[in-house]
Amino acid sequence: MESKSCKKPSISLLVSCSIFKEQFLSFLHSVEQSAHVEQVELFLIVRKGYAYRSLVAGGFWQVHQMTIEGSEALNDARAGAVVRAQGDIVVFAEDHTQLNGPWVETLLRLYADSRISAVGWTIQPGRLKTITSWSGFLVEYGWWGPGVTSGAPVTHLPGHNSSYRRDRLLAYGADLNRLMLAEAFLHWDLTRQGDLLYFTTEIHSVHFEPYTLRELWLADFWYGWNFADTRQTFARWGYGKRLLFAAAIWLKPLVRWWELLRIPRQHAFYPPGILWRCAVPITLTFFLSTLGECLGHLFGSAGAAKQLEEYELATNRRVER
Repeated sequence: MESKSCKKPSISLLVSCSIFKEQFLSFLHSVEQSAHVEQVELFLIVRKGYAYRSLVAGGFWQVHQMTIEGSEALNDARAGAVVRAQGDIVVFAEDHTQLNGPWVETLLRLYADSRISAVGWTIQPGRLKTITSWSGFLVEYGWWGPGVTSGAPVTHLPGHNSSYRRDRLLAYGADLNRLMLAEAFLHWDLTRQGDLLYFTTEIHSVHFEPYTLRELWLADFWYGWNFADTRQTFARWGYGKRLLFAAAIWLKPLVRWWELLRIPRQHAFYPPGILWRCAVPITLTFFLSTLGECLGHLFGSAGAAKQLEEYELATNRRVER
């Protein structure tokens, strides 16, 4: 059941849906409990053979389902949903999260400031029982975890869990498909153009981490590959510059460690010494991500987008193994 009490939705919520129905239902419940969903247009991005639209009880301004077809990957479907969306604000989310806090009201208030082009929020881990899950959280979302304060400007926001002015995304045209693979590059480019990125603690997403080192390492390897391919494709690099970056990129693990050490960890949420207990898996993760970047510079896409989609949509984050 859909609700069109207003002529146009305020927000379009684009959800990447896994093949696990229980994950989607948990996410849906969190959204319905924390938002005025009558102002929200909902897009469900699913793999072929999965249909979740009928599971949405109602209340949203409108509900759409977009199926990833044929050679398309998740990033293509996300870009397509941005084009179809009617809200001035586009929110990206994943169904292995829970979106909590007064996120509709907060986003509408923040975007009333015309200088702001993107807003991200606190990422809180959903389950931290092992060194692997702690490592996954610190590597992927530690920069935006509990203890980081609200404010602007910031240079980057949580990937797959942030929001944007729709018109700023549409301005990228055909390049938007590629930028949906590596939002970090999108954030850097918006900053380069003078756009203001804002981080808020009034909203938080509970993010369920991978359970195995294999899942963590594969995710960062393929993300690194896609990031490199996005950067060189968007910047139109020649092969000479790609070779140069493929060689120089091996300094990046040191850079990432330096950044990680600067994260505020005075917050009571972080156990004493957690970074050092996770040092070995984090270091290996950084090197595997760098290997992915190196290969991305050398060989281009090579199907990396579909590999990343496999991890994002075919990994059950809610079932302990």
